[in-house]
Parts: sequence; structure tokens; C-alpha cells
Amino acid sequence: MGVILGVVLAVVILIMFAPLKLSLSFENSKFCAKVVLAGIPIYTYKGKKDKKSVDEAVEDRVKSLEKDTLSLGEKIKRIASVSRLAARLLGKYTFIKDFSLKLFIGTGDAATTAVSVGLGWAAIYNLLGIVGRIVSIDNHSVEISPDYTRQVFSAEGKCIIKSRIVYIIIIAITILLKIKSRKED
Repeated sequence: MGVILGVVLAVVILIMFAPLKLSLSFENSKFCAKVVLAGIPIYTYKGKKDKKSVDEAVEDRVKSLEKDTLSLGEKIKRIASVSRLAARLLGKYTFIKDFSLKLFIGTGDAATTAVSVGLGWAAIYNLLGIVGRIVSIDNHSVEISPDYTRQVFSAEGKCIIKSRIVYIIIIAITILLKIKSRKED
């Protein structure tokens, strides 16, 4: 019995400190996610194209916001407090191994397409700067291609986030305890 308990405990400890890799991608209007633990794929998700119209999605979101009774100021305070904690913990225990993004932008007009592409570059690199201050990014690649002849907006991306399960559990428990203590106040 003691040997079996020792083996089970050793396996649990090995799993807790095994590297965990999360790959996220968005291609052809489909979201894909893959979780790999110690080199073994344990979960794969290939999303389906969302069939809801933009108007229906907006209506659903408005209805859910109407149901919430807390004031906007209180929500912002809670979110900011938890976000700071999550960002600090993520920065310690998580890093982005690979980030790539391809955007194809076209408005049908050369001048507005050029401005849109410039705004795209500015927005992406500002976001990368903010994320890079929180989490280490090993490799990134951004490509924004203008199409001056037609109206188009297409995005393809890939992001690999690496951490260990034990750190994710610690972060989740810490954040949940913080949320619980804020609700009790």
C-alpha cells in the first residue's frame, strides 16, 4: 500500500510540474485551441463559425448588462484590482513563446486603406507593448497587408502560451480568494 501511494504521489508531483502549452489560433473565422501537457496533447478544440448576426450578439450583450445590478464604478474597481493581481502573477509564472498575427485590410479607397493600415500597426504594437510589460514574449511576428482595390478585413493569428499546471492552480486560487474577499467587503 505504501509503495502504491508513493508512486501515485510521484506521478501527481510530476504532472504538477510538467510543462503546459496552450496554443490559440484564429483562422478563416474559426477559433482553435490546443492544450499539451508534457508533450502529450490532452485537449483540442476547433470552433465553428459563429452563426449569430452582429445585431443579435449586441442585443444579447446589452441584455446581460441590463441584468447586472452593480454600478459601473464598482465593477471597474473590482476588475482593476483583480486584473493587477492576475497580471503580476502571470508575469511571474507564464510566458508567450510564439505570437503571430496576419491582417488583411482594405476599404476600397486607397487613402482610407493606408490610414487604416497605419492605425492597425499602431494598435497592435501598443497592445504588444502593454502585454510585453506583463508577460515575457519570446518571439512575435505581425504582418498587416493592405488591399487597395476592395473592401476586406481578414485576420489569422497564432499564440502559444507556456506555464506549469501548479502555477495556473496557484494563480486561479489566489484570484478566486481575492474575488471572494472583495464580495464580502
